Amino acid sequence: MKSLVRVFLLTVLATGIASCSLLDVEKDVEFAATLNINVEDPVVKSTGGVGFAVAELVDPSTNDVVDEYGDLIENYDVSEIVAVVRSVSEAGVVFLAGSTFSIYQGNKSATWSMGTDYPAEVANIFEMTDLGDAYGVVADILLTGDPFYVAAVGETNVGNVSISMEVTIKSRLTANPLN
Repeated sequence: MKSLVRVFLLTVLATGIASCSLLDVEKDVEFAATLNINVEDPVVKSTGGVGFAVAELVDPSTNDVVDEYGDLIENYDVSEIVAVVRSVSEAGVVFLAGSTFSIYQGNKSATWSMGTDYPAEVANIFEMTDLGDAYGVVADILLTGDPFYVAAVGETNVGNVSISMEVTIKSRLTANPLN
């Protein structure tokens, strides 16, 4: 009889432990930053490009799903990061090779570089693929729950232009209500 009670208790304990992971909640969540890039006229005319730098603060807690689950979030799985040109003040603008996009917070950062010149035309998409562990770094940044920066630094072929780009991070969060 004692062994039957032990088996029953072990079964209940094992079922309870296994059911904890069954309670995981997974939700798709996106974070977006609009980068308004204003490229000034160069002071000195040159044959090179015209530099720009812009950063936008993103606060994950302003996302309704993140706000709902808060400290219960256990993980983020980043599936895609893209930058889309939303507007440009004139035709023929090109981001020069070597221009970069970064997502950073403190000493954690992920950076993507344009390998070739990239036309700044409305609806053009720059895909930031998972090179190395870039998506893992972004997931770690998201998991802190603290604000982070999305930035663009580089050069265009002309000055006196304005470009608006939206950088979107698509991910799936996992939360467990038992935490």
